[in-house]
Amino acid sequence: MQAEVLERFPDKPHILVTYRSIILIPLYAFGHYSRIVEMGAEMVSQLRGIFSSRLATQVYFYLSLATLSLHFEDPLRPDLEENLKKVERYKEEIDYMRSACDANYGMWSLLVKALLSELKRDFQGALVAFEVGVRAYPFKRKLFKFNHLESQEALDHAQIHNWPIEEALAYELQGKDILAA
Repeated sequence: MQAEVLERFPDKPHILVTYRSIILIPLYAFGHYSRIVEMGAEMVSQLRGIFSSRLATQVYFYLSLATLSLHFEDPLRPDLEENLKKVERYKEEIDYMRSACDANYGMWSLLVKALLSELKRDFQGALVAFEVGVRAYPFKRKLFKFNHLESQEALDHAQIHNWPIEEALAYELQGKDILAA
């Protein structure tokens, strides 16, 4: 399919990056983490030319999730420190976009933060980042006093802004976090 895209739009390589950024979602859903890391690493250098900040930021988000998921699947991977630095850089890109539009990028930032917390064995911080939105109604927020207060709204954020894919993803990742703890 990628060859077809390049063939149809030979003078517009950004079309391929757009296409690839969209297919990261089903690749992640079906557990093709290595493929996402491979594609994402190629795409990162091309993201500056993408006009849609959502698609570019989506690459950073799914690349972060896939990289962290690979470490959850194989905790003995030798490149953990290097990959954590990369994910933290990707999270900075997500956070930059979040500062412009929290509604679009807040959930992604919180999920990456939760997975980073989990990988660093901060299970309380990870659980807080995943969970509080289930209990908090958007107009009557209950703020629980844990270590990562700013990341407590991940699920709430998805519900408020009607992001069902991110909400489902948060529930799935939260379940994995609970099982790991």
